[in-house]
Amino acid sequence: MSRIAIGSVLSCVIFLAIGCGPTVKTGSVSGTVTQSGQFVSNVDVTFSMMNQGIAATARTDTAGAYEIPNILTPGHYSVFLTPAPPEPTAPGSGKSVPVTTTLPALYALSNTTPLQCDVVQGSNLFPIVIEK
Repeated sequence: MSRIAIGSVLSCVIFLAIGCGPTVKTGSVSGTVTQSGQFVSNVDVTFSMMNQGIAATARTDTAGAYEIPNILTPGHYSVFLTPAPPEPTAPGSGKSVPVTTTLPALYALSNTTPLQCDVVQGSNLFPIVIEK
């Protein structure tokens, strides 16, 4: 067999082996964020599995809704909430918009948040209710 034919056969075998690898199962998460019965808008909701180096973030809309697409590896996640950064202002405008939030500070860090979620393959619903 010629070198070209051997190379072609070897390339096909490698291509097929890579293409037939295991399929990664993933999950999506959606829900709303409410505080004292009111929707919380413009907050970043982050799902984090620190020991695996996995994290994904979505921002809530005006109805407090968020959605992380089908990219999370199933497992146990800490969920933390941070106010979205303000929109940038024009240079030299002299305007600055402070970041404000009424969310308790313990929800802002992955190591202090009481929010935990077990993500499974497929769709996951995780409403977040803050009472304070």
